[in-house]
Parts: sequence; structure tokens; C-alpha cells
Amino acid sequence: MPAPVDPGRPLLVAGPGSICRLPEVLSWWRPERVLLVGSRRAVSATSSLALLGDAAVTWFDAVRANPRWLQVAELVRLLERSRPDVVVALGGGSALDTAKLGRVLADPAPKPRPKLRKNPPRLVLVPTTGGSGAEMTRFAAVGTGRERRALDHPALLADVAIVDPRLSDSCPPAVTYPAAFDALAHAIESYWSARSTPETRALSWQATGDLVAALAAPLDTPTPRQRNQLAAAATRAGRAVDATRTGAVQAFAGWLTAQRQVPHGVACLLTLSWLLPYNCRHLGDGCADGRGPEFVAERLRAVCEVLGGPGGGPEPAAQALAALVRAAGWSDRLRTYGLGPRTLPAFAAAGLPAANPVRLDPALIAEAVRGRD
Repeated sequence: MPAPVDPGRPLLVAGPGSICRLPEVLSWWRPERVLLVGSRRAVSATSSLALLGDAAVTWFDAVRANPRWLQVAELVRLLERSRPDVVVALGGGSALDTAKLGRVLADPAPKPRPKLRKNPPRLVLVPTTGGSGAEMTRFAAVGTGRERRALDHPALLADVAIVDPRLSDSCPPAVTYPAAFDALAHAIESYWSARSTPETRALSWQATGDLVAALAAPLDTPTPRQRNQLAAAATRAGRAVDATRTGAVQAFAGWLTAQRQVPHGVACLLTLSWLLPYNCRHLGDGCADGRGPEFVAERLRAVCEVLGGPGGGPEPAAQALAALVRAAGWSDRLRTYGLGPRTLPAFAAAGLPAANPVRLDPALIAEAVRGRD
């Protein structure tokens, strides 16, 4: 008999060495055919091929950072040919998003309202970076042209998420830092979200504290403790943001990723470095949360203090975020990424439809962005 699975949340198998439970997880469904999604580096580092048992394995290794529709369409066609009982995906958020989309889409052509597969195979997600929390969410993003398109649907939820912090041991700093930044952005944005609840705020607040603690020391060669903190915090942030959904941080960061090829986690912190002060400055006359400005002010004050220290306001918090970006080897100056008079209107438009606890105004956004330079 398969293990009981809550259709509203992936079954979480977590902890150092938990990848070794993959054969046990697969035994619940006794698959004859498995589709493995993951880069050659990720699959080799996890020795996952040896954990798939006697099932016939089809391997999709055409994964890339910030996936394009081309890769998703290729996976949709491969899934149609191979007819797997289970899809197992290993990698960072891009690999997991590719698998989530490829598993449920019934048509490889990009459409505003995509057709979903009626009976998708089981899905096991195994993150190998402590970052996106994609293993816990019901949405995924993919590049189409010069834009990023997101699909939000319960069918994108995994059946099982296996979160083993040891799998990130081989990640270089160029991967570890952006992954940690992405998780921090998810945690902060979920904490101040207008859709937050006591449960999501508890998850996101703990994730924020753990991530700030992990980032207090360099991540060039993370300790096992740091790896454990990053993995657990990313999962908590993913659970929280699955309920609250992403907002303006991810929307603005998506523009930097799609238009300027900035690693998404770095783009998130660059966005937070001006959006956090913006929210604090304009809350009084622009509150967009029905619980009122005092409620939002308390959330913003807590975020400022956890980033900038006790009593720290928006500017120390913004400086702390900028310092993290510099520590990862990236410029914290937004003009470095081509944000100037000609591009600011398009940048502002990318985030205006998104949720934010404070109303977004194009002129004020331009002023806030220029203020970070």
C-alpha cells in the first residue's frame, strides 16, 4: 500500500542522509517506469541512479538555470513517450520547476491557459541547493521570450519532498549564495504578506532568523550546521510562501533575471534593498493590507531589526542586504544592471500588478531605485 499522502501538502522526508530513503519512497508505488530529471552533475553527486531500483529509467538532463519554455516542452514530449509512473527530480529550483511543469502540462505549446494532464505521474522532488523551497510549492516559473511566466495550480505540488542538506555539499559559492538569498526573500515577503496568517508568519519568521544566522558567516565553505540551517529554512519558507504566494519582490527580481541575467536570489536581495525602505517610508499613506498600517508597521519593524540589528531601521537593514550581495561577489548598485531613466518604466511595470503591503507607485519606485545608487 502506498504511504498516505496529503494532497494539499507534500510529504516531507528531511534530514542528513534522507536521500537514502528514496528506494523506500518509490516502493510505496512500485513503479515500472521512472523518469529522472536532473543535470549530470546533480545525478552523479547524489548517486541517484543507484537508488531507483529495478524500474526502467528514462533520464532527462537538459536542465538549465532559469529554464526556458524550450526545456519544458521537451520534457512534456518525453513524458508523453516514456509514460512514467513516477517522476523524480533532483537539483535547484530551476530543475524542480522544470519537472513540476513538464509533469502536468498536456501540451508542449505555450498558451495563456495551458491544458493540464488528467492523471499525471507521482512526483518526488529532491532539492540539492538550500534555496528556492520549490519542493513545497504549487507554482513554477519559466521563461517565454523575454518574460517569465508563472503557473499556479495544486497539480504542481509534489507527492513527496526529500530534503537532505548533505546534497548541497558540492555546491560552489556561486550557487549557494543566490539559493540562500532566494530563501531569505521568500521568508521576508511571506512574513509581511497581506495573505499571511499566524501559521505562515511563524514559519517565515523562523526561516528568516535561521537564514540570517547562517549568512552571518561566509558561505564559501559552509559548515554542516550552515547547510542544515539553509535546507530547513528554505523548506519552511517554501511552506509559508506556498500559502501566501509571492509578491512584488519576486516580480521585480524576475525582471532583473529575465532582462539582465542576474541570478534570481541576487536579484531578490537587490529588490529588497530598495523595496523594504520604500514600504517603511510610504506605509502611512499607502497601506494595502486590510489589517491596517499598525499591523504592517510591526511586520516591517521586525524585518528591519532582524536584518539591521536591535533598533535598526530601514536604512541599516538595506545596508545589511547590500553587504550580503557584495559578499557573494555582485555589485549592490542597481545602475550596474542597467536600471536608468530608459529602463525604469519597464522595471516598475513588471512589479505593479504584484502584491505588496504598500501600494506601488511608478514615480516613487523610480525615486527609491535611484536612492540605492
